[in-house]
Amino acid sequence: MLTEKEFGDIAKKYDVCKIKEKKDSYYQSNKFISISPKEKKSEIDLNITYLETHWMSGGTGGGSCWDDGEEDRHYGIEGDSEPEFTILDNFLLEVCPDITFLQYKKITPKITQSEWSENEYYGNSTDYTSKSIKLKDLYDVLCEFNLI
Repeated sequence: MLTEKEFGDIAKKYDVCKIKEKKDSYYQSNKFISISPKEKKSEIDLNITYLETHWMSGGTGGGSCWDDGEEDRHYGIEGDSEPEFTILDNFLLEVCPDITFLQYKKITPKITQSEWSENEYYGNSTDYTSKSIKLKDLYDVLCEFNLI
């Protein structure tokens, strides 16, 4: 069985993240930032470290400084398709390669989804979506199934 420290040491090989801006009344979702190489040299806290993937999910374009205000030139921007959660899949292949499909399905409720927008000039914006799982939650589920 892997200890939390050993589990965290394996996670350091991956692009693990921590919350940059926590969901509150201003931010409607969590925003993540990769853990720096310096932080990876010390023990990581599984309670604040995540596996995360994100993608551009849409937005609004067409606004410019030349708008005269009489006609709305904004248009929707189609986002990217939702990617597979490959960082999670690759991590699981390393720590518990014998996981079954049904055990994997027990992990999915622990995955959270967040959305945020970055507003730009002239009413343009880019929307993002992320999926993440806290390493502590993942560790606990894998221990429950005696997979690590």
